[in-house]
Amino acid sequence: MEQNSIQTDYVIKELYKAYKKMNKDLFDNKLKEDAIISIASNHRQRSFIRGHFTPRKLWTYHEQEYHEIIIWGLAFNEDYKQTLATLLHEMVHQYCHQIEVRDTSSNGRHNRKFKYYAEQVHLKVHSPIIKHIGYTTDVSEYLNKYFEDLDIDHTKINAFKNVNWLNNHADLQAEIEKMLAEKPKRYKYECGLCFYDFSSKHDMELKCLKCENPLVKKSL
Repeated sequence: MEQNSIQTDYVIKELYKAYKKMNKDLFDNKLKEDAIISIASNHRQRSFIRGHFTPRKLWTYHEQEYHEIIIWGLAFNEDYKQTLATLLHEMVHQYCHQIEVRDTSSNGRHNRKFKYYAEQVHLKVHSPIIKHIGYTTDVSEYLNKYFEDLDIDHTKINAFKNVNWLNNHADLQAEIEKMLAEKPKRYKYECGLCFYDFSSKHDMELKCLKCENPLVKKSL
């Protein structure tokens, strides 16, 4: 029986084509130099990281130094659009590094500056769902159509899967649901007369100190 040859270079070639196109279409060619794109299996069993951009230039080619963008196995185990969104996410990090914008906090969480630049290239940005996790990105409606029309071979990306990650994360959805369930509730209290408002983790029945109007409670 004839076996399919493993052609990782085909996958990387399509990612490079997407990188070039997205730099032109979404960054107006503002990324001044290419990055080395590599793919690898997630090195930690419980890692949910899809990609990584190296601030240091780790590669040289003909005396030219380059940054690296790593696309981890998790990014390949969904639709090709998620793989491309991961690449775009790391390109945002590359752009922020280029213009000397610090887009992560000291503990590595994506901050509001990252959120701003990610939204500029049409990534859908989610607010942190639990404490100690920064902003995350996803495929927006705009990018969904853009990726469908992108002149690359999607099938080569879709065919690539990380078996190690799939075997060790069969309970991914359950873990995500558990994190959401454990998210501490917060409430916002508003006065409809003087527009005074504040938030608290405590569930209370209150009146406004200014006008004694009952405060309206909303779950955040």
